[in-house]
Formats: sequence, structure tokens, C-alpha cells
Amino acid sequence: YQTTTGSVSHLLVANPTQRVTVEIAEINSHLADINLGAWKAVEYEVNDPASPTQTRSIESCVLLPPDFDPQSPPALIVEVYPGVGSSCRQRSSSITNIDTDSPYLWAAKGYAYARLATPSELIRTDEGPIAGMDEVLESGVRAIEERHFANDSRVVLYGFSQGGVSALYVAAKSNRYKAVIA
Repeated sequence: YQTTTGSVSHLLVANPTQRVTVEIAEINSHLADINLGAWKAVEYEVNDPASPTQTRSIESCVLLPPDFDPQSPPALIVEVYPGVGSSCRQRSSSITNIDTDSPYLWAAKGYAYARLATPSELIRTDEGPIAGMDEVLESGVRAIEERHFANDSRVVLYGFSQGGVSALYVAAKSNRYKAVIA
């Protein structure tokens, strides 16, 4: 069986008759002492397109780099994908598999990384299924900047698949973003 401590996995064999457990492999031990950064929840208000006079509170997550200093906020990578719910469940600070899209790779290079909520009911308008996404993302980015988690002049949109299309759409609607990875 396998146990995991942070980013390190231990493969074990148990002999129940002798009540002995033997470790046969340790995987990713080189990651044991690496600081992967810290996830922070950010709560903020967004306009509700269904009720123009109403706002709705949503929560998103931002991963701060290991050497985070609020006096010198890092550049921000904003992951874009339609329909992401308002949730920031406790995320484990570990790398458990090979993932070239891992936010921990960005954080390790000194970037803050945000997974902003884009609930379908808040981004869908009469103009289209993602026509409100630019406003929803703007509220999230502004909330992150107000907490000094990121540098407001160094914000990048990042998306793949539907997120890539969404990132291009948002970039076309706003001058805020300095780069787009789609």
C-alpha cells in the first residue's frame, strides 16, 4: 500500500501474520523540504447579472510563492476557465503527480497563481455564455491586489481548452492584462 507525507510517497508491504510492515520504495524524497508556497482564500463581491442591483459574494484561491513579501507583491498568473465554482477548499501543498500545468511550478518561479471562480450563472449574459467573464475576473483580480497579494501592473491570463478561448475573450475586453497564455 501507499502512504503520503507532503510530496513524498512511501510504498509499503505488510505481512499481517507477522505484524510487520516493510517500506520498499520512497518516491519524490527530493521534494520533501521544498516550500511550495501557501494557498490563501480571497472573498469578494461581484455583480449579479440576474439582478443588476444585487451583488454576490464569491471566494477564490490564490497561491502565494514561497518567498512572498507583501511589500513587493509578485506578478500574478490568473487561471481562466468557465464555470469554476466559488470554493477554496483546503488544498494540499504537495506535488503528487507529473503535471506541467501545476500552479506550484509558477509559485516556485516567484509568481502568485489565482484560480478565480467563474460561476456560469455570473458569466452568462444575454450577449453570450461567457460575456460577463471579464467583469467577474476583474472583481477577483482587484480583490487580490487590494490584499497586496499581487502587483497590479503585472497580471497574466492563462487558460487551456475552453479556458484558452475564455482568456482570449477576456483579453479582448480589457487592457489590464500584460500577457495571455492560451
